[in-house]
Amino acid sequence: MENSQNFEQEYEIDLLDMLRRILLGWRKILLFSLIGAVLVGGVSAFLLFNPKNKDQAKLEEREGILEERSELKGKLSPLETVNVEKAVESYKSYLVYYDNAVEKGKDSVYLNLDPAASCTGTALYELSNYHDPNILYVAESSGSMALDLVNMYSSLLTTDGMLEQLGKDAGLDCGPEYVKDLIKIVNGGVSLLSVTATAENREQCEKLLQSLDSAIMDVGDEIRKVTPHDISYLNTNYNEDFNYVLADAQKAQTEKLSTLSVQMMQLSTGFSADQKAYYNNLLLDIGEELPTDEETGKIKFVKPVMKRALIGFAAGLVLCIGIICCAYIFVRVLRTSSEMESAYLCYVISTVKEAKDQGKKKILSGIDRYIEKLFDKHFGYINRDEALKIACQEIAFAVRKKEKKKLYIMGTYSDGGVEELKSALTSGVEKELGNAAEIRNGGSIIKDAANLKDMLSSDAVVIVEKTDCSSHKDIAREMLICRKYGVNVIGSVILATDLL
Repeated sequence: MENSQNFEQEYEIDLLDMLRRILLGWRKILLFSLIGAVLVGGVSAFLLFNPKNKDQAKLEEREGILEERSELKGKLSPLETVNVEKAVESYKSYLVYYDNAVEKGKDSVYLNLDPAASCTGTALYELSNYHDPNILYVAESSGSMALDLVNMYSSLLTTDGMLEQLGKDAGLDCGPEYVKDLIKIVNGGVSLLSVTATAENREQCEKLLQSLDSAIMDVGDEIRKVTPHDISYLNTNYNEDFNYVLADAQKAQTEKLSTLSVQMMQLSTGFSADQKAYYNNLLLDIGEELPTDEETGKIKFVKPVMKRALIGFAAGLVLCIGIICCAYIFVRVLRTSSEMESAYLCYVISTVKEAKDQGKKKILSGIDRYIEKLFDKHFGYINRDEALKIACQEIAFAVRKKEKKKLYIMGTYSDGGVEELKSALTSGVEKELGNAAEIRNGGSIIKDAANLKDMLSSDAVVIVEKTDCSSHKDIAREMLICRKYGVNVIGSVILATDLL
């Protein structure tokens, strides 16, 4: 009985029963799926047929542009046409170059630094012992060898792999081509290697120079295999004053974009009105040709509509199954006869299937019967008349065995099927017992005081409940009252709802 008070915490879901309900609801699921397919597929087809549809409108716009282009071209001489088309080709080439320059300006770390708030550091390294002892020393040849070494260091330190590693070590989130803009490796004087780094602040500048210092020592080992020499660090100077070099680079970038824009605008200078109209038409973006059916020339729509209809079908199927599962989980009513035993420790005498409505015929009812047979053995369902007969005999036996004189048959839920079952149990038990005991039946003891009085005046009760109808809350209350007043509960008879 303690279980009845804690049922909310002990409620278990019977997955097989849930599966049975999903399968028996195949008509609803199919209906939901078809509705989903019709809605989604219908809307897709409407949008594709609709003249305002984007693809259709784009096709119509493209056809209009091409028609106008043909008319404009017909007004020009062959020479005028060639001049316009060459100007368009030049414009498109300039446009690609212009877009690349704009993109680089946006992504470049160097060009986006603030000249008034950046830091530039310059580290000097001395190159020595690079003379060949077998060759007579000449000042000019010495300078040339030093310059060659500087160029070798510059070449090895500005490879993509090295620049990527330098950026990673310095904590820069950019590609190697943008790291290259931040560093400068040049000849710093006689036998001097100058390494300059520009960054947002001194801390980042120091990190970049430290990474470069490690890289210089690493590549130095490779260069010595070709040209023996020594390299040693001298000093580093930092400058946080206004960076005129950076400001000039930013100015040059702006001027380059401005020059490109002017050049692009001047391409049509000297054209006649017809040439300019043809020129502007050629510059319109008409996009790629839309896919069309080879026979009809209409936009293909069958495949996308079918695909979306299938998505709608699947959505309807999932939605309906989800509703069935949610209803099963969250609507707290008795689902199977086994719940009476597991939740309330109330012995189930028999499970009686609800009488079928003979006048109620459904399409493909054979599918339903097949599904029912699959689950009948698991839930212990037998013929209705046989189950009723067994219930009457077992109740009568229990009354005789326990020497009870007054038996009350009751339940929390009442409808035509439940009342019919109570009456059948009453007459059946009376037939088995004769005059040995008084048998009565009634409704809910928690909703009707007269029923409660009749129950309390009896010395044994049988509870009749109906699956999918009897509330767990009411059953728990009913069992608690029986326990409180010491009324002997012989067991329960469960009326299994017809789900068809």
